[in-house]
Amino acid sequence: STSNIIEIEFRFECGAGYRLANQTFTDKLDDFLQMDAIFMPVQKVDFKIENVYDSYNQITERLIVDIFTDGSITPEQAITKAAKHIIDLFTLISTYKTPTEVTTPQVKVSESPESKYA
Repeated sequence: STSNIIEIEFRFECGAGYRLANQTFTDKLDDFLQMDAIFMPVQKVDFKIENVYDSYNQITERLIVDIFTDGSITPEQAITKAAKHIIDLFTLISTYKTPTEVTTPQVKVSESPESKYA
């Protein structure tokens, strides 16, 4: 009887975001099948908004957020990173200058007498 044996070696790396196969391994080996990598530590996010009544019978709202991760980061780290990304995005948007706001230096071009008669 003949026996067939297959030997497979896996290499796993940690990371964040999306990385193409050609950016995955630092040392390029010919005998590795490289694959695109997606690192998404946040698996699920649920939220709920509740009405809260104070002693004066005024309504305020409470936001409850449940964050489920794969364990590579904590839910606190996930929400901190998300908040930083949102702040950076809105900072970029708020400092954006429209084309009418951008001033271009005025340069006065005068023709030399020689160019008029050339």
